[in-house]
Amino acid sequence: MKQILFILIFLTSFNLFSQTENITSIEITKKLCKNWKLKEMKSQEEIMPFNLNLEIKYFENNTFEMNANGGIEKGKWNVEKINNEYYIVINKSESTKLISVDENSLVISKLFENNRKGSEKISVEYYFILND
Repeated sequence: MKQILFILIFLTSFNLFSQTENITSIEITKKLCKNWKLKEMKSQEEIMPFNLNLEIKYFENNTFEMNANGGIEKGKWNVEKINNEYYIVINKSESTKLISVDENSLVISKLFENNRKGSEKISVEYYFILND
C-alpha cells in the first residue's frame, strides 16, 4: 500500500512539473495581462533600496502602460521563448527575463553593466504584486 501511495505521489508531482515546463507563450501572455505594482528589487539576493513608484499594466492587445513616479510610458510588448527561457520584449528592442508569474505575483530579471567591474554584468530582479 505504501508503495502504491508513493508511486501516485511521484506521478502526480511529475505531471504537475511537466505542465509547468510545457507552458506556452500564449498562457504566459494571459497571466501577464494585469495591473502590477513594484514591491521590491534585489541584486545578488540582497534587497535594494529604491525610491520608485512603478506600476505596469499589460493589456491583451499587446500594449502596455507604465507609470514610473507619475511619468507615463506606453508601447507594445510580447512574450518570446529563447533557449527554453521566456522574455518580455518591450517595443521590439528591450527585453527582461521572466522568472515567474502567477495569479498574484510577477518576477522579472534584467542585466545591467557593472561600471565598477569592467564588462561584468549584474542581474537585478524586480518583484511585482497584483495592484488592485
